[in-house]
Amino acid sequence: MDQSPASMTRDDAYQRFTTLLVSNQPAILGFIRTLLPQSSEAEDLLQKTCLIAWQKFDQFDPATKFSTWACQIAYFEVKNYLRTR
Repeated sequence: MDQSPASMTRDDAYQRFTTLLVSNQPAILGFIRTLLPQSSEAEDLLQKTCLIAWQKFDQFDPATKFSTWACQIAYFEVKNYLRTR
């Protein structure tokens, strides 16, 4: 079983996060584009989602799917963006 991000060194957590992000980034962007079809806005929100996911990575449960977790973050970022736009 994978080690919890909260118990990893910062370098190990960063490496694990980067691996998960690279393999799941197309799915996360695809999800954002279903909510926000304008591609420039979708790209901006993907970047914000990635930043927030890194900031909260110590809360990620390795027993769950990273893409689902990250898409949940993206959902709230898109919702916030649309509310403040």
